[in-house]
Amino acid sequence: SGEIGSFKPGIGLLAVEMGVPVMPISIEGLITILPKGRRFPRPGRALVRIGPALSFDQDTPYQDAATCIEQAVRSLVQSDN
Repeated sequence: SGEIGSFKPGIGLLAVEMGVPVMPISIEGLITILPKGRRFPRPGRALVRIGPALSFDQDTPYQDAATCIEQAVRSLVQSDN
């Protein structure tokens, strides 16, 4: 559908426990390049936006980290609208 799904706490767990920065990235236009059910991509343009790195303390709840990452990705998509 091209819509962003909800982020699960697992991304928060990885971000917190690994202790590495997370780069929020938005890639738009892929649904027209490779629609569901199509085997091969068609020519087209995609727009990639990369936000600032996010880091989390070891005591950050996983769900809080996941919510923060989700908001960062969604803000990249909404920044053009």
